[in-house]
Amino acid sequence: MQFHHIAIEVTDLERSQKFYQLMFDLDVEQYLTFMDEQIVFLKRKEWRLELIQPSSPPSHSPHVHICFQVNNMEETIIYLKSLQIVPIEGPYEISNGWKSIFYEGPDQEIIELLQIKNT
Repeated sequence: MQFHHIAIEVTDLERSQKFYQLMFDLDVEQYLTFMDEQIVFLKRKEWRLELIQPSSPPSHSPHVHICFQVNNMEETIIYLKSLQIVPIEGPYEISNGWKSIFYEGPDQEIIELLQIKNT
């Protein structure tokens, strides 16, 4: 068994697709329609992000927290800032030596970037 993807319900598929492609340099793997939902799978190397736009707006705001590990936090922050993507919280240095920063996606989903301590 292996991990395949993370999915997020969004209110505007095109807006969210552009945001995640810009933030993580993702490519479109495929578009689908399933039970009146519009879906796009975005992929980079071995991981996928599925964005789902329901036929009617979600009745709740998403409580999603996804985390991606980065190699160099400072370089990543500078790069994202050059794309006008700014953090909502952090960066923080955690007692175990990890560094963490939080961004917000188009539908208020929380995106954490994490640099683990090199040993």
